[in-house]
Amino acid sequence: MAWRGAGIPDAFAEPDRRTVPEVNPVAKVFVPTMLQTATGGVKEVEVPARNVRQAIARLDEMFPGIAARLLENDDLRSNLAVAVNGEVARMGLLERVGEDAEIHFVPAIGGG
Repeated sequence: MAWRGAGIPDAFAEPDRRTVPEVNPVAKVFVPTMLQTATGGVKEVEVPARNVRQAIARLDEMFPGIAARLLENDDLRSNLAVAVNGEVARMGLLERVGEDAEIHFVPAIGGG
């Protein structure tokens, strides 16, 4: 017997998703030495993000202008690479970031 309308929720009813806040995992971003002037010397910071692009956006909210030093034409600068949890991010800015992820921006290594 469903109790809808009587003030008692139906156990099988879908939850009201509008009231469930979206929670992003928190990632730790390590700021490379070359960018620490933009952060006032801050070497690492925690940001809520689901991917590398969101992490950069959060960094830019905290340290305005840092995104311009990481991005070029809405992509990671060609002289930079990004690593998530010690692995080069093959998907670039779209690389997913999980809870307690570590993000590092490092100089890209070229060869020939």
